[in-house]
Amino acid sequence: MKIVIVRDRESAGGGIFNYYRAISKHLSVAHELVDVGRSYSFCLLGKLCRFPDLVHLNPTLDPIEMRSLPRDAVSLLLAKLLRRKVLVFWRGWDNVACGTPEFPRGNRGWLSRVYRMADAHIVLAGDFRDDLRRWGFKAPIHLETTVVADAVLELQPEAARPAAPAPFRILFLSRVEVAKGIFEMLEAFALLEARSPSKYQFTIAGDGPSLEEMKQRARDLELKGIEFKGYVQGVAKSSCYAAADVFCFPSY
Repeated sequence: MKIVIVRDRESAGGGIFNYYRAISKHLSVAHELVDVGRSYSFCLLGKLCRFPDLVHLNPTLDPIEMRSLPRDAVSLLLAKLLRRKVLVFWRGWDNVACGTPEFPRGNRGWLSRVYRMADAHIVLAGDFRDDLRRWGFKAPIHLETTVVADAVLELQPEAARPAAPAPFRILFLSRVEVAKGIFEMLEAFALLEARSPSKYQFTIAGDGPSLEEMKQRARDLELKGIEFKGYVQGVAKSSCYAAADVFCFPSY
């Protein structure tokens, strides 16, 4: 089997690129990665003309990145014109759309009709699967999880922990936005700090549209044991995981 996988480019700094960077070396089938960008359409068309067995798309319903919906829909149409099978892995999910009777932009809109042409779908939550079924998607829907990069597991925790006794360390590492549950997590940490001062450390690693609002909220709550790392990658990212006692990700 030959697979063409369409993913975000590295400069986007998102989870989709990192996901395929983590798993690509573990794939046992022949595959080619196509990064979206200026020359994306020509590159994908060239790959499709080599007649792969499967085209793997990664659109998102995240309203911030909704532009990927029409882009990947066009890619799906191209693949179907060439009679290729298509697998759609749905990434970010618009919270407003959850539980609604209509696919974003309508069940009868061209986007919904095109995505229903896919041969199978992958989602990251049962609620997302229920949404697709409600919107009229008939193809098989597989429920999967995301992954942890090998580099995170290879770094031993002892290498990043201080020798002296330290506070219990809580880590949030993701895009800093409301949909990731970060504000609820901040309120929970405030309760912990009020109950047991100096016994907990909360590290927020990542960038995003809510970062400055988060910092202001932390100042308003007069939280002491909180640290903002900003965007991290590579060894710095692995070190964040290794230094933590618990990783908390209350995404909606």
